[in-house]
Amino acid sequence: MMLAKLLIVVAGCLCAVVASAVVQRDGFRPLNPPVNILDSRDTPSYKSLNPPLNILDSRDAPSPTLVRKTNAERLIAGLPLNPPRRSRTAHPRGVPSGVPTLTQGYIKVTEAGTGKDYGFLNKDLNNFGEFQTTSDPGQRAIFSINLADAAQGQTNIAVNGASARPYIGGIVGFSSALSDLKSGFATYSYIGQTEASPLNSPPVMVGNTFSDATGLAKGVESAIWVYDAGSGTITPQWVNNNLSLPATYIGLSQGLLILSGDKYSFSTVFGPTTWLTFTFIPI
Repeated sequence: MMLAKLLIVVAGCLCAVVASAVVQRDGFRPLNPPVNILDSRDTPSYKSLNPPLNILDSRDAPSPTLVRKTNAERLIAGLPLNPPRRSRTAHPRGVPSGVPTLTQGYIKVTEAGTGKDYGFLNKDLNNFGEFQTTSDPGQRAIFSINLADAAQGQTNIAVNGASARPYIGGIVGFSSALSDLKSGFATYSYIGQTEASPLNSPPVMVGNTFSDATGLAKGVESAIWVYDAGSGTITPQWVNNNLSLPATYIGLSQGLLILSGDKYSFSTVFGPTTWLTFTFIPI
C-alpha cells in the first residue's frame, strides 16, 4: 500500500516537471515555438542572377562572333534588310572651336541617396563577362566619352583597350523573363562589354562578353548612357521593344551590377539590392 502511494507521488512530481517545461513564468502556454527554432529554419532563397558556374566549364567552345550579314545575303535568306548604319564619330556635331570632343576618365560607383563609396568599375570583368567594382586605383577601367554625341542625349561609352567588345552596355539577364525593363516586372540586364547597338533601339543580337563567357546568346544595348557634363552623372536609359523608355536603375545584387526597371519587383525576386549612381571622373 505504501509502495503504491509512493509511486503516485513520484508520478505527480514528474507531471509537474513536464508541465512546467511548456508554460511561461506567468502560467500561460507560449503562443510561439521555442526561440531556437528560428536559428534552425532554412534561410530565404532568391532566384540566381547568373547561370550555374559549371556552364563556364561545360561549354564546348567560346561562342562564335556574331557576323552581320550583308543586305544581299539577308535577301537571299529571306530576312529583312539591315537597319541603316549611323556613325556618331564620322560626322561630329558642332562643338565650339578649341573644345575637345573626347574625354577620358573613370566611372565612380556610389550608393544613390547616401553617397556611400563602392569604388570604381574594374578593368577586369568577372568570370561571366560582367563589370564589377574595385577599390584598387590600379584596377580602375578607363572609359572615353564623345562630348559632342553625349550633348545630344543617349550615347555609347567606349572602354579603353577593348577591341572586340569596345563599349560598356546592358546585356539581357540569364533569369530575365523578358528583354524589356518595366514596372511590375523583375526583369534585368547585366552591365558588360558589347559591340555597338543602333541608337534608340531595343536589344539586338550582337557580340558581348557574357555570351563570350557562357556560350548563351543574349540581346544587348550599348547606346543607353546619358552623360551630364555638369555633375558627371552617367544615367542609363533602356529602350523597350515597343520603343518606350522605362525608368532604369543601376543596382548591386548578389555581388553583380545590374539594370532594372522596378526596384521593388527586382529585389523581391532576387534579394536585397543596393541602388547605385555612376559618376564620370575625368583624368
